[in-house]
Amino acid sequence: MHYHESQYLIAARESAGFTYIQAYRKKVRQLKWETSNGPHLNSNKMKNKPTNSTEYYIASFPKETQVLLKQMRAIISKAAPRAQECIAYQMPAFKLNGPLVYFAGYEKHIGFYPTAYGIKTFENEIAGYKSSKGAVQFPLDRPLPVGLITKIVKFRVKENLAKQKIKIK
Repeated sequence: MHYHESQYLIAARESAGFTYIQAYRKKVRQLKWETSNGPHLNSNKMKNKPTNSTEYYIASFPKETQVLLKQMRAIISKAAPRAQECIAYQMPAFKLNGPLVYFAGYEKHIGFYPTAYGIKTFENEIAGYKSSKGAVQFPLDRPLPVGLITKIVKFRVKENLAKQKIKIK
């Protein structure tokens, strides 16, 4: 038992109040969580480690897949510089006045999710890839189609900004 844990235990025993016991239990849970999850993000041991959830997501894949996921992220960021990065549906996503695009890594492909209308608009260009109503799969053994991804993202940006103008009127 750590020194500060014993302080809480003594306070809980000496006090007849229920809130001290709750505080003790909360502190013990917090300490257990901290010790089970390793060093804090601000410690020296965490330098050069991922700093946001998208980076953690990408870091969880093999090196070859990480390269493509980082490239996908950079393409989207460049095509939509005002978009906010987030995690949605357990995958990296970008938002700009609502959902913009999502992407995800898989064993044999990178999934790109520009919504159903984004897929329908570019169905001729994505004909060489496996696709569905709202997704297209880019195989890991082929380079990402940078131009196509950029066009789709820019289209989605225009689409989302147009929706915002309609809402304002």
